[in-house]
Amino acid sequence: MLPDLDVMSPWSRRGTDLLIGVTLLVCAIFGVWHNTGVQDHIQTLIDPRADDIWFEADVFRVYTDMTDRGANHYRTTVHPIFPLLTYPAIHASQKLLHTDKITAVRGAIALAAGVWLALFYALLRVLRCRRMDALLFALVAAATAGALFWTAVPETYEFGSLTILAVLLLAAASEQRTLPVWLDIAAGAASMSVLVTDFMVALASFVSRYRLQRAIQIACNALVVVVLLWGLQKYFFTSAQFFIGVHDSSTAPQDRPAALVVIFLHSFVAPAIRNTPNDTPIGFPMLSFQHLSLLPLDFVKAAAIISWLSLLGFAGWALVRLPQYPRFRIMLALSIAGQIVLHFVYGNETFLYTLDYLPLFLSAAALATLSRWRPVVLAAAVVFTVAGGIHNNMQLHAAFDMVESNARKAPPPPAHWRLKEYSDSNPHP
Repeated sequence: MLPDLDVMSPWSRRGTDLLIGVTLLVCAIFGVWHNTGVQDHIQTLIDPRADDIWFEADVFRVYTDMTDRGANHYRTTVHPIFPLLTYPAIHASQKLLHTDKITAVRGAIALAAGVWLALFYALLRVLRCRRMDALLFALVAAATAGALFWTAVPETYEFGSLTILAVLLLAAASEQRTLPVWLDIAAGAASMSVLVTDFMVALASFVSRYRLQRAIQIACNALVVVVLLWGLQKYFFTSAQFFIGVHDSSTAPQDRPAALVVIFLHSFVAPAIRNTPNDTPIGFPMLSFQHLSLLPLDFVKAAAIISWLSLLGFAGWALVRLPQYPRFRIMLALSIAGQIVLHFVYGNETFLYTLDYLPLFLSAAALATLSRWRPVVLAAAVVFTVAGGIHNNMQLHAAFDMVESNARKAPPPPAHWRLKEYSDSNPHP
């Protein structure tokens, strides 16, 4: 047992961890609440001309999924029960707190971010990381480009990442005690409920911990749960589409080497933001990280890059060489490999999917604190938290400025365009 886990009684340890978790939750809520209100950018991004401009995010579509029961919920083909999970909470907060739609959505994004950060801290503590180490890596997570950019707008991936954390937490806990199977079924169903491809993490967990036949049975049970919930959703959201047997229309990255750089580097240290043309003639230019360049490079950015690459190297070392938690490490390795393969061949803007793999890389890096390399790992984490946090926050505000500038320059849309763009024949993925 690690030293700091012995000096206090179990109740004291739990109380201290609970206090830290609540503090992280509250700080994240306030930070994200602030970021979602900067320059009123959400109002700009739900303009029909802004479709896909935030790194190909469907901000308007996700916003209507969360706030409008009568909207076209066609993307349940890949986000099976996202409207069922979010609309009731948004609607209830509007009624109980007398808020408008944007305020309710901002609150949901902020609360989800707070829960995410608290759960990530809890995951590292279950993995027996020291309290200081777990807190530091929670700050590392909060400083990443993916965390800052994807908690600033309405998107499904923040909520999907929460379900991935739930799977990781159960897998970590199962290394120390036997858990009831229904928890795995629930976590598996949750991982599929927001984004179908997130289910690969649950599958990796089942395969690493159960015999193959048992793993398949648990996976099928999780699928049945989601199908039943989708049926309930269909009753209330009549435009919802079924998610089995439907193929997404997204294409492969045009620059696959850039996709790998985004996965391993740009998702954590934001590169220069580029404007790219919008396929829609009157749409705003689209923001993109899909390139190989590290320039411009200043001292803070260089420190963030070097410290992150160091943490990434320790993550790889921990997956291969760390003696603790063999099943958990196998699950992480399978999940990371699956995410790399998936996003090497799928999606034009790889940064859009950052929160699918961010908790996997960060969990692996945190495991290295259980080794003799702990002092070096912590030093790299401190440097990244400071340098990465400063640099990524500056880039986030630069993105807000670009969105505002592009919106000012864009011509007004025709009166009929909004209805046409989000009709049943919507051609966008």
